[in-house]
Amino acid sequence: MKRTSFRYVLLAAVVVVGLTVPAAALAAGTGQVAPDVDSGAAVAPQATQNDSTVNVTVGQQLSTVLSVSSDEVQTDFENTAFELSVERPGVEERAEAIADRAEELRERAEDIREAYAEATEEYGDGDIGKSAYAQRLATLNARATNLQASYDALQQRAANLSALELRAAGVNESALRAAVENLSSVSGSGAKALLAQFTGEARGEIELETADGLEIEVEGEDGERSREFERPRDDDRNFTVAQADALTTARDALSTPDDGRWVLTKTKVKEYEGAYEFEFALRNASQTGEAEVRVDASTGEVYRLEEEIEAPDEDDEDGEDRDEERDDDRELALVVAEGAPAPNATVTLQVLDGGDPVENVALSLNDEQVGTTDANGTVTVSLPESGEAKLAVESGDAEAELEFEFEEDDDEVFRNLHVDATLDDGTVTVTVSYDGSAVANASVYANGQAVGTTDADGRVTFAVDANATEDLEVEVVKGEFEAELEYDIENGSLALTEDAREGDGDKVEREAEDDAEDGEDAEDDSEDDDREADRETEDDSDDESEDAETPDDDSDSDSDEEETETPDDEETETAEDDEETETPDEEETETPDDEETETSDDDEETDTPEDDDETETSDDD
Repeated sequence: MKRTSFRYVLLAAVVVVGLTVPAAALAAGTGQVAPDVDSGAAVAPQATQNDSTVNVTVGQQLSTVLSVSSDEVQTDFENTAFELSVERPGVEERAEAIADRAEELRERAEDIREAYAEATEEYGDGDIGKSAYAQRLATLNARATNLQASYDALQQRAANLSALELRAAGVNESALRAAVENLSSVSGSGAKALLAQFTGEARGEIELETADGLEIEVEGEDGERSREFERPRDDDRNFTVAQADALTTARDALSTPDDGRWVLTKTKVKEYEGAYEFEFALRNASQTGEAEVRVDASTGEVYRLEEEIEAPDEDDEDGEDRDEERDDDRELALVVAEGAPAPNATVTLQVLDGGDPVENVALSLNDEQVGTTDANGTVTVSLPESGEAKLAVESGDAEAELEFEFEEDDDEVFRNLHVDATLDDGTVTVTVSYDGSAVANASVYANGQAVGTTDADGRVTFAVDANATEDLEVEVVKGEFEAELEYDIENGSLALTEDAREGDGDKVEREAEDDAEDGEDAEDDSEDDDREADRETEDDSDDESEDAETPDDDSDSDSDEEETETPDDEETETAEDDEETETPDEEETETPDDEETETSDDDEETDTPEDDDETETSDDD
């Protein structure tokens, strides 16, 4: 299903409803619950409703398309922005961009999971109906699908940088991976089939149950069928159930096809999950199908199942395009006959064809041949120290695969990190490299004290008093990565007693605090500089203002005479009533009743009548 198809469905939906958006169409954008089928909204053609059947309204289809399209646009925008950010020239800058994006995706995955839990709780409490609950699951499936695409793009970019650079930038790959894998309830085939119904891409009958976990069944009008359920588990991750018994349980959980049969194609032993995972394919049938079943290795119960049968191919009704010569009825099974699968463990495997041992079959481990089955169909193999062990056999046209997934005790960073320390005449030299390349700009601590930073060759030297201490703890810090090693000082040299391991993070916190303080100091200095600059600007402004307020007597007098040809005294107050009074013959007349006589505009520069020296007369004199 193409992601861009929703935009075309949106256009069609708008045309169908005549540009009238039902109330349900607002649900996705506002977070409100779309009305259930009993609200009177138009209902898309579906089968007759029963207790578990979900009917889909046209309004719900439109609101789902709007919500899904909006999330697609937002995802495309963010993915484009991320791609631009990782084109930066510096390695550290690219690593920081990946770290930021990883944290964004982890938070989004947690938001989706929380939204699923909230919807499930509301449905269980009766706050929303079955149809509204199914619509939310459909929308969450679209969000989970977009998130998975973003996660895949992030992984491709992260593969271009070393694990050390990513760790130093703060990338928490395990937390992100766990958050993405935790979306299985809304990312499976059942929720995907719901989305097709709620976007109008398919029509059919939907059944949804939540009595014992979530179970979704969708059967389309074209014959396509999807079934999915997830059951709660306990915390026991021990292997107490045999693989053969778990296989029988998984096979019994599959539906019965109209024709053909389910054939086992792959088995996985998930040690860190305490589970078996079996993959099946529908063979010799008019339809194609696949299924995945997980069985709890401690209880022997199926806790997760995904099953999808595609619609019949109209061009292949007579089976002309199928390989009739292929012996699809054969089913090879590769099972553990003896031993417990574990890192570095030796186990005996057995190849079975319909329950019978298969002799002289080559066994490959991670694409390398490691043995051939004997008359009992068995072969012994040693498993690797960590990671995955992929085992495969072929007999004629039939094949079988068995995978072991082990939880790794160490990680890639420490497998590739090399720290060497030497002592010579009281001087310690520490050299840090990763995967053969020098690690520069890494802080080094000795017995808790900062002693320097590695240079371009990954080297730093410092003095130590060999007589004052018997051991030396070396810590290497780069960004958010911290490793520590321990040495004994013996006879003037260093003897490694504990190899590089994850530090407790105290030095990372210390450097982060130091960086924060440096940032605050720099900000304070910047603020001080700004204040000083403001003061200087104010002082300059005051000086300019004073200069502007100090007039030149000659120029002012000349100007006043040219413009007004009348006396101009700033200290003289004039009365509006006197402006129209003409006293041409008595310019210097004293008024005894008022010592501060107000004069006409002709006497504006006269302070007092007695101040004849400063009095300028008008043209009338």
